Amino acid sequence: MRIYSLEAPKTRKPSIASATVELIVTYLMEVLSKALWANRPKPVPGGGQIRAMRFGIGCIACVLMCAPASVVRAAEDCGPNLSQAELDDCFGKIYKASDAQLNALYKQIEDRLKDDVATTRLLVTAQRAWLAFRDAECDFSSSAATGGTIRPMIDTICREGLTRKRIDDFKTYLKCQEGDLGCPVPAQPAAAQVTSPDPSAIVTAIYRRAAEGKGGSGGQFLWADKAARPKFFSNAMVALWAQAEAKTEGDGGPIDFDPVTNSQDPNLKSFKVATEKQTATTATASATMLGGWPRKFSADETVHYDFVREGGQWKIDDIRGAMDGTPWSVREMLVRSLEP
Repeated sequence: MRIYSLEAPKTRKPSIASATVELIVTYLMEVLSKALWANRPKPVPGGGQIRAMRFGIGCIACVLMCAPASVVRAAEDCGPNLSQAELDDCFGKIYKASDAQLNALYKQIEDRLKDDVATTRLLVTAQRAWLAFRDAECDFSSSAATGGTIRPMIDTICREGLTRKRIDDFKTYLKCQEGDLGCPVPAQPAAAQVTSPDPSAIVTAIYRRAAEGKGGSGGQFLWADKAARPKFFSNAMVALWAQAEAKTEGDGGPIDFDPVTNSQDPNLKSFKVATEKQTATTATASATMLGGWPRKFSADETVHYDFVREGGQWKIDDIRGAMDGTPWSVREMLVRSLEP
């Protein structure tokens, strides 16, 4: 038996978030509409029109379901004028970055549970079940595109969206408060929360060391030594760097310049450090190099450091800058080096 309300429906003013998602979905539909037409299934006798309609509707439904989690970032990076192969590559990079972040958060939760074997087993069981759900759900949600070259892209968008939701779950677990019986992860020890230097202090120490001997040694101490990386970098960056080096072994490595001084011939004279933004779990600090080699573009003078909080310590999760005015990112270069 259904019970219907006799009240007139109330008109709700759309929130900024919902309006933003609506605009982004509209934008992405422009991307997908071209791909849908180019990759539509061939008509079959007696059912071609229906199958084509189902194909399109299924693809659109997938995008709408994934939009709140992944379309925002996808719409920023993957433009409507890309080929299908370029779209596959673009969405694939976004998914790889999210997957790396998920793995890093999982490692943090494991570290918090290292003294609790029983709960760790439950974590492993839950994560395996989630991986099985993710695969099955995305196989199902992209099934309407079977037979079209667009299916891998739709599957990737689905996986990235579900991964984003899982990342939010993990972040919530890592914010558990002491005595909260509804949260399975132990709270961060108070002592560990105050032992890490401020991100700007870390960047200052890096550039002071790099400037020793007129900066001739650059910042290779930060990234060239595999054993030293865990001291400075996040778990995700350490793992990504190791994978990239294994893939490019014998080719000179994935990074062919010094990101700290943004050069191949370091000549650091002096510098200025600033904190661009900081929250409880993330931060960005920058170093602007003064003197040294003249640079054609002012953007080339500043290197940005993205930090994440791991185990009570601030760790570098990416280094970004510009070369001849063109932006670069160490994380993106490492991900790109893993491509076939």
